[in-house]
Amino acid sequence: LMPFSSKERKTDKELDAEFSECKAEIFTGLLDLFAKALEILPKMQIEDKPRLGDFALFGSAVYAARGVAEPEKSFMADYMAMRNDAIYRTLDNSAVASAIILYLEQHKDGAEFSTAKAALDALSVYKSDGESWPRNGKGLSEALKRLAPAFRQIGIRAETAKIRTSQGFPVIIKPIT
Repeated sequence: LMPFSSKERKTDKELDAEFSECKAEIFTGLLDLFAKALEILPKMQIEDKPRLGDFALFGSAVYAARGVAEPEKSFMADYMAMRNDAIYRTLDNSAVASAIILYLEQHKDGAEFSTAKAALDALSVYKSDGESWPRNGKGLSEALKRLAPAFRQIGIRAETAKIRTSQGFPVIIKPIT
């Protein structure tokens, strides 16, 4: 979006007044779009449905109602792009995730660590200054539990094993092949 010049900016009061004048038209337009999408919905077909399959079908119907070419393909491309952006935002905000990505850039095959503490020690080389960092192996295991779904979406297996060995809980950090 292009920024507004100082002469184009409006106060909340001005925006509210303009919205009040147009809200009936806006609401009618939304209802018309919704009705048209519901009419088109039974014709929508998506081969590889995402986890929220009904949402994807309805989103495709909305695209079709708006006249978008190849609505299923266009909606899925937009949906997947937004989903990937959200995944990378999640990972970018984590010191542990950033360290794992840097680690995998240096160690293409990844590694299986005998304990979470061993994994934490190996990843500590890649931690950035000033960001929250786990104090121990348990802290790393908790972070991995939160990050694992996002990592799986981008092809990385980062998890603590469920079965304890004599040394502790192993940690796996590898590309998914």
